[in-house]
Amino acid sequence: MGFDTARFWPAYRRAGMLSTVSVAGSPDFDGRIEAPSGFLVDGMVQAGEVTLQYPADTPVALSHGMTLQCKGRTYKVLSEEPERLQDGWLLQVKLKDITP
Repeated sequence: MGFDTARFWPAYRRAGMLSTVSVAGSPDFDGRIEAPSGFLVDGMVQAGEVTLQYPADTPVALSHGMTLQCKGRTYKVLSEEPERLQDGWLLQVKLKDITP
């Protein structure tokens, strides 16, 4: 049995694991933003990548240079095209926080 987004994605939303993502001119959708605040390695601060994961059946086609809003922050898509994860049902893009 494969992953059923119709069953699990709403459960993730109820558990507080997802946030609403807005892209101008497109419907809002649920996604998972991972934004490490930074960590210390060998006395140097390292920043992790900000990523957005969302179902492949989301009616928004994210591409390089697009901007989106989530949790009061503005992000720019850095990925040329979304990376397919989990047998293709989940997509992931790298983001850059451009909140002024």
